[in-house]
Amino acid sequence: MQFLSKRLYCVIGVCITVQTLQAQASKYPVAEINATLLEDANSVVRLDATEITVKDAQNATAHYHEVYTVLNTKGDRDLIFSAQNSKFMALTDAAIHVYNKDGVQIQHYGKKDLMSSGFGEGLIDDGSTTYFKVSPPSYPLTVEYEYTVRYKGILQYPSFVIQSADQSVQKASYQITVPTSLGFRFKNYNTAISPTKQVGPLISSYLWEVTDQPAISLEHASGPKFDHLPVVFMAADHFSMDDYPGTMDSWAHFGDWVMQLNKKDAALKPEQVEFYRSMTAAATTPEAKARLLYEYLQHNMRYVSIQLGIGGWKPMPASLVSAKKYGDCKALSHFMQAALAAVDIQSFPALINMGRPDVPITGDFPMNVFNHEVLCIPHLKGAQDTTWLECTSTLLDFGTLGYSTAGNYALLLTPDGGKLIQAPVTTDQENILRTRQQISLHTDGSALQHTQFVGTGAYKDLFLYAFYQQQKRDKKDFLNQYLGLKQTDSLTISEAPRTRGPYTIDLALKYDQYPDFVSGNKLFVRSRPFDQFINTLKQDSARKADYFFAFPYQIEDTTVFLLDEGLSLESLPESKAEHYGFGNYTSQYSYDAAARKLTIISQLDLKQQTVKAADFSDLTTFTEKVDSDIQEKVIFIKQ
Repeated sequence: MQFLSKRLYCVIGVCITVQTLQAQASKYPVAEINATLLEDANSVVRLDATEITVKDAQNATAHYHEVYTVLNTKGDRDLIFSAQNSKFMALTDAAIHVYNKDGVQIQHYGKKDLMSSGFGEGLIDDGSTTYFKVSPPSYPLTVEYEYTVRYKGILQYPSFVIQSADQSVQKASYQITVPTSLGFRFKNYNTAISPTKQVGPLISSYLWEVTDQPAISLEHASGPKFDHLPVVFMAADHFSMDDYPGTMDSWAHFGDWVMQLNKKDAALKPEQVEFYRSMTAAATTPEAKARLLYEYLQHNMRYVSIQLGIGGWKPMPASLVSAKKYGDCKALSHFMQAALAAVDIQSFPALINMGRPDVPITGDFPMNVFNHEVLCIPHLKGAQDTTWLECTSTLLDFGTLGYSTAGNYALLLTPDGGKLIQAPVTTDQENILRTRQQISLHTDGSALQHTQFVGTGAYKDLFLYAFYQQQKRDKKDFLNQYLGLKQTDSLTISEAPRTRGPYTIDLALKYDQYPDFVSGNKLFVRSRPFDQFINTLKQDSARKADYFFAFPYQIEDTTVFLLDEGLSLESLPESKAEHYGFGNYTSQYSYDAAARKLTIISQLDLKQQTVKAADFSDLTTFTEKVDSDIQEKVIFIKQ
């Protein structure tokens, strides 16, 4: 399922033969750009003119004329052209002109010069992506795109994206002409711009124009772009896709349309119903039956991406998924719904966004902005219970949404229409990493280390996706880069089987020389072999945006050093305690001289996923103090 945007950006390396044209009259010279538009900008929109003509609910044509001056390599996204082709949209013509800093044309390409890549995998009507990457001979340079797209069915109108991050605008406009009866709507974010409009009984037209917009720089980890960048979203109350007419004047009516797409194909065949009933016959509760069916899906169904044409919204028949053992997120969710219905358990598919959405979802402006689908089972364990299933994952536990969808708004598809709800948020009590490490340190500097990682929630997800059943080289890279383990001379990895509940990894490591460095009879050793507790942040008193973490979490670490006879601790570091509204950190150091045993217990609790900008100074102080303690060196002395 894919949101229809004006341009689709792909990071694709393409080798193109550059054709140098004869010098000609200057066009778009960089010298004509106002100096204020160059400040903090990686690129400048010289011209962005969109003209959309909607004939009826099924037919529309869009002409795009875009000119970008790319100032440096950070603006290279504007050197990539991409457009999709399918039964619902087609690139009819395209031209690309490239100019040097003086505005002299140095390259020119037509539609026949563009690259094309097919997709669909034979599972649906194949489509293609037309793309091209301009190879910059030097910076700055200017690239001009002019192209036309024909739409046959337009569910979501292209938005007026006024500017991207670190991009200024010299001139931009968006004009749309649409039948008045379709009920055209728009909504502004981060801009007060108003259109010039002419609303008639049959045809209405709207024109937005902006000039001389300075660049906007987004602060690190500042959350959704729609919180900061100016954009106008467009939608219509009435639409039609593949002769499926629909209404989107409310979330309820839009949900009705999505439900209608699956109405004829929702049922399983009688023999399939009997198969799932037999499978769950011994289960004594609805939850036990649902678990068995979900585990069957995870072990037998293959996820494939189907996003073309009506396949972007209409799922494969549930009976076909049951027989073929594959489907996309919609098909697998609807299959699971049918399998649950076979054992008398009611459930509802839910449209949702995977990842933090770049498009706002509000109750007062329905539009097609979802890219994923999951399944919701109400009241499975009780009157107040709601169980969520991620039907594309072979790794997530039953009743668990991945942290990339947790807390996002979802459109529940019920017999009474669509209902906009929020998926459960993820909490620090769910995302816990427990580590226990024992290091036997010898007088010659060699060491044996045993480490155990136990992850729940988002940490379990990360371990399963990045570590579980991966190549040993990839596992070592993950341990070193993500977890911050000290480079080792020998490594043995033992994984526990993937089961419900926490996921466990055991490591045995050998070091010829464990200390970071040695001075005389002193061995300087990092206090924790695992040191990636929190990223330090730079102080910024001018910070305006809230700071977003990927998820809230807890880390509990116990590190024990067992010393050879002949080694002792020079001095015991001080224990720490830091307490803030958004998080807490404590560490305790204890040394048993008789047993030559140093024990370090550290606990970090990041309670909030989002920290307010007003608390950013405290957050930077907090991260610095945590990191300073984690990086503490312990000094051992050879007697």
